[in-house]
Amino acid sequence: MTDKLRARFQKEKRMMSQRKDYHIYSCPGCGQKIRIPRGGFKKVEIECPKCHTKFIKRR
Repeated sequence: MTDKLRARFQKEKRMMSQRKDYHIYSCPGCGQKIRIPRGGFKKVEIECPKCHTKFIKRR
């Protein structure tokens, strides 16, 4: 039981450390989380690798 809880906290810790270098978006089609490197773009068009839905996000 504690293994599941520990794994969840480790996953959250990794996600928080990646937020410095990446924007993390969720696909509106399937809910897959997608990492996009931080940069100077105002708008970015993202294609989900899982369901191939294309969507535009502002930074």
